[in-house]
Amino acid sequence: MSKQAPAVLFCNTAWMREYRGNVKADPPFNGGSWIAQHGTGFEIHNFLPYRGRIYGYVANAPHFTIAIEKLGAPSGAESVKGVRVFWTATHPKGGRFIVGWYDDATIYRSMEGRRHPSPDLESRNNYNIVVDAKNAHLIPLDNRRLYPVPDCRKPEVPWGMGQSNVRFMDDRGLPFLREVETRLGAKSDGPAPKQGRRTGSDKPGRQPDPAKRIEVEHAAMSAIRRRFEADWELEDRSRKMGLGYDFLAKPRAARSGEELLLEVKGCSSSGIVCELTPSERACMTARATRDQYRLCVVTDALDDDKRQVHIFEYHVGVQQWTADGGRVLEVEELVGARCSSG
Repeated sequence: MSKQAPAVLFCNTAWMREYRGNVKADPPFNGGSWIAQHGTGFEIHNFLPYRGRIYGYVANAPHFTIAIEKLGAPSGAESVKGVRVFWTATHPKGGRFIVGWYDDATIYRSMEGRRHPSPDLESRNNYNIVVDAKNAHLIPLDNRRLYPVPDCRKPEVPWGMGQSNVRFMDDRGLPFLREVETRLGAKSDGPAPKQGRRTGSDKPGRQPDPAKRIEVEHAAMSAIRRRFEADWELEDRSRKMGLGYDFLAKPRAARSGEELLLEVKGCSSSGIVCELTPSERACMTARATRDQYRLCVVTDALDDDKRQVHIFEYHVGVQQWTADGGRVLEVEELVGARCSSG
C-alpha cells in the first residue's frame, strides 16, 4: 500500500435495495454465477443489523481470501481494523455504482470458520467483514446512480473496478476517492435503516377539509424538494395538466444518472392512502415512463416530528411497486387509482 493511500477497500456485491436478506421482496441482481443459479448468496445480509453489528461478505475468488497486508496488517495477521469499505454493484440496467459504505470496519483475511451469529438465518452465512451498525451507510436507491465507479478495463482509466470483486486503493485512485468522500461525507443517513412497519389498518380516507388538503399538499411538495434538492435539480411541472407527475428531477452530476418523474402525494396521518388521476396512473404504468416514475408519499405531512417520506418505484424482480422497509404498494383500480401500503 502506498504511503499516501488510506486504508480503503472497494468491494463488489450484488445489486439489492436493502441487503436485509428478504430475497422474495428484494431479489439480488448481477451477483455472479452463484446468485444467478441459486437466487441468493452470503452478501444478501450486508446491511442487516444484528445486536448492533453488521456481518458483511465479499466473494473474492479464486481463493476467497483478502490480502489484508495491503490495508496495513502485519504479515500473518488474521484481521485488520479501521478500514473504510465502499460497496459497489452493477445496476440492473447496467453500470457499476457505489451502493453504500462502512466506516471503521474490521476485515478478515478469510471467511473460513466465520458464521453469522444470528440463529434466524437458515444458512448461518459466512462473513469476512464486520462493522458496528451505526457505521454502516446505505445510499438511497435513486442516489446510487450519482456515484458511478470507474472501469479500469478501459485503457484511459487510471484506477477503478475490474473483474475482481476486491480493489485496493493506490495513488492513481486518490482523486476519485477524495471526490467520493467529499460528496458522501455530508450525506450519511446514519446506521442501516430499521425495518419499516407496515401500516396495518391505519388507512384514513381522503382528507375532507379542502383547505387542509391544500395545506397538506403544499407541505408534501416542500418535503420532497428538501429530500431531493441536494443531488437533483427539480423542475416543478405540477401546474401542467395531463403530464402525470409533479417534478422532473435531473441529476446535478450531469455525467451520471437518468431523469426521474416524481409524483407527490401528502397524507395528514401516518397511513399511506392516495388517489391517482387517470393521467398519473397512465404515466405510472406506461413502459416508456414506468422505470423513471417515483410515487413520493409524505405521511404526517403537517407534523415536523413525525413526517416521513416514502418513495415507491417499480421493482422488476417482484413486479410490484415497493419502497424501503419492505413496503409494497397495493393498487385498487378506480376511475384513477387508490394506492396504499400495508
